[in-house]
Amino acid sequence: MKEILAKDPHARLQPPSTTDHAEYEASRWPKFLPQLYQLWKGHPDPSQNVVCDLTVHKTGEEQWEYCCPHKGLK
Repeated sequence: MKEILAKDPHARLQPPSTTDHAEYEASRWPKFLPQLYQLWKGHPDPSQNVVCDLTVHKTGEEQWEYCCPHKGLK
């Protein structure tokens, strides 16, 4: 840590727990938001905003379904 600050006194050090959590969240996208993941998977320009409706309704106990399925998504 001292070596990093010696090279750049303005460096902002992030604890590993901060980056570990972000990596974990990103790895869970296919499970957590499958429609959103499929919508952006392979998109050529992720800076663009892809319009979608992720409204869900309950279909059973702990079972949810998207209200507006998007064309081309599985």
